[in-house]
Amino acid sequence: MVTKDLLKSDAWAVLRHSSRVGYIHLLAKCFRPNQEQIELTCQEMRRFMDPGTFVKAMEELERIGFIEITRKGGLHRYQNFYRIVRKWIQFNVKNPHVDV
Repeated sequence: MVTKDLLKSDAWAVLRHSSRVGYIHLLAKCFRPNQEQIELTCQEMRRFMDPGTFVKAMEELERIGFIEITRKGGLHRYQNFYRIVRKWIQFNVKNPHVDV
C-alpha cells in the first residue's frame, strides 16, 4: 500500500519515475506481509520501460531502502526475488549518499 508518509518522504521525492513505477508493480505482487519472494522481471516491465531502465530502477529502490534482493538472479537462469522493506524512512535528502 502506498501510504501518506511514503508520499511525503524525502526518499519518494528523489526517486526517478521509473523507480516509482517499479515499486508500485512490486507492491501489486505482494500478497502477504513480509513476503520474501516477490518476482518482477524485465520482461513483465517491458510495457513500461526498457530493460536497462528497469535494472537502474531496481538498483535505486534497493540503494534508497525500498527493497532488498532476497535471491540474486543471473543471465537467463534465475530471476531476482525482492522483499519490500521500510529502510527508506531513514533516508535523508541532505545526505543522500549515506547507506540506509
